[in-house]
Amino acid sequence: MKIAIVGAHGSGKSTIITSVYSELKKEGVRVALAPEVARSSLFLAAKEITPKMQMDLFGRQISCEMTNSRNCDLLLCDRSLFDILMYTRIFFEDNIEAISYTQSMSAFCVHYKETYDHIFITSKLYCPETIEDEIRPKNRGLQEKASSEIKNLLDEFEVNYTNLGENPVHEVVLILKKLMK
Repeated sequence: MKIAIVGAHGSGKSTIITSVYSELKKEGVRVALAPEVARSSLFLAAKEITPKMQMDLFGRQISCEMTNSRNCDLLLCDRSLFDILMYTRIFFEDNIEAISYTQSMSAFCVHYKETYDHIFITSKLYCPETIEDEIRPKNRGLQEKASSEIKNLLDEFEVNYTNLGENPVHEVVLILKKLMK
């Protein structure tokens, strides 16, 4: 089984997913974590925000998910291909090179979406100026746009998802326990 937590940058995805991972691990579930690939991106570290960087993230996300799913019963993904497609569309909506990339990514997502058993969307946005992460944009407007666009994208691809509320870790664990039965 594979799930993903998606949403805007600075919305608590990594915090939620690591808490869910810890809780399920304590309960004896054979669980693995696919970390957010952007955190280790050499493109982002060099501040080379380009369509090619997005394609690199897309490919590395697939590889990360496949590699980490090998020896577990449940894979928790910190982000999904949809996040990368969403940011590619936002950052490069008028870029000719990026348009061909987004078309390719979209065509792949049509089929790859079936590999996710469930997707959860974060609902809170934390102040981007306080995020202690050098790769995240510190722009509240961009954060709000990403939060809205990820939902639009999942609707466009007809992906079922759960909006997380006030107690996201508890909500995710409850749904996962039902799905794993």
